[in-house]
Amino acid sequence: MPAARMSDAEFIAVWMEHLSAAAVAKATGLRERLVHTMRRRVEAKMNIVLPANSLSSAAARLRLPDDGVRLGMDVEDGVVIIGSDAHYWPGVNSTAHRAFVTAARELKPVAIVMNGDDLDGGNVSRHGRIGWETRPSHKQELDILQTRLGEIHHARPGAQFIRTRGNHDIRYDSYLAAMAPAMEGIFGSCLTDLISNIVLLPVTDDLQF
Repeated sequence: MPAARMSDAEFIAVWMEHLSAAAVAKATGLRERLVHTMRRRVEAKMNIVLPANSLSSAAARLRLPDDGVRLGMDVEDGVVIIGSDAHYWPGVNSTAHRAFVTAARELKPVAIVMNGDDLDGGNVSRHGRIGWETRPSHKQELDILQTRLGEIHHARPGAQFIRTRGNHDIRYDSYLAAMAPAMEGIFGSCLTDLISNIVLLPVTDDLQF
């Protein structure tokens, strides 16, 4: 599709399908340099990050095994920080999260790994409601999830960002599969799709950690 006729939504869709400027260029017939330019323009205009399936950097190299399950990383020089089980909740900015953001900013890691269960998924839990407890809506949880992951990206935008899926993350996808099977394969129907375009926060003096 000619670049002049490609909408932002169409570019995002083709990028998310291929996750690589070279692959997008091959699929669309565009020059690779133009694809890079379009990616930067869309990211700036939409205030999003379009993730890339980049398997190497100057400081760290990812290794994808044949089974596609475990991910290896060779680090020549640098720091890798790993967080897990954040269970981000609306209205709560935990000490652990604020410390993780500070570590990302000050340690300047080459890679950041979020090792599952960033989402709590209270409304799609297999556990029943306890008494009259109040649980946030799906949208409220997804909004705070994007905000918190955006804060981490903003602290160290140059690092490779890797997410694994925990049982609470998978529970969200399982809920959609059970309740809306016709949505299978549609962009945005899985948690990974929904948070792949993480909104980066603008730099303000009011952002305190």
